Amino acid sequence: MHTLNRLTLATFLFYLGGIAMVQAQSTNLEGTYTGSYSYDANSGGSNAGTSVKTTVKIVQDSGSRRFKGSMAEAYTGFGVPQDGQVLSDLSGSVQIEEGIITVNFIKTYREHDQESPQYEGTYDPETKKLRGTWRFATDPSLHGTFVWEGVEFR
Repeated sequence: MHTLNRLTLATFLFYLGGIAMVQAQSTNLEGTYTGSYSYDANSGGSNAGTSVKTTVKIVQDSGSRRFKGSMAEAYTGFGVPQDGQVLSDLSGSVQIEEGIITVNFIKTYREHDQESPQYEGTYDPETKKLRGTWRFATDPSLHGTFVWEGVEFR
């Protein structure tokens, strides 16, 4: 009888561990985040070495790894401003591999005919930050880093 109870308890604890792992491994990024992107110091153009503040809003269907969203960024002389900001749409996905959460997305400017930069980042659950890099596929001289703060996967 005691062996059966130990097995049942071990199975129950394994089951609870599995639930905790699923919750920790959620891919739902929906929310509003503040952050910035920065131009690499060696990046071409007049914005080399500068940082641009952003606000990001993500919408994601439950159970889907794909997301859409929007980004509002401070006007820096690039793009077409709307009330002092440049607006863009985001489209991307969340991946989990070996417990590491990565996010890939493309930013499409709304009022400016410009190539869409590609972003790729990794989530740090301790700092609740998504950090990564961005680049233009056809102009490798324009690239840099980005960070979103207060990120929580639900």
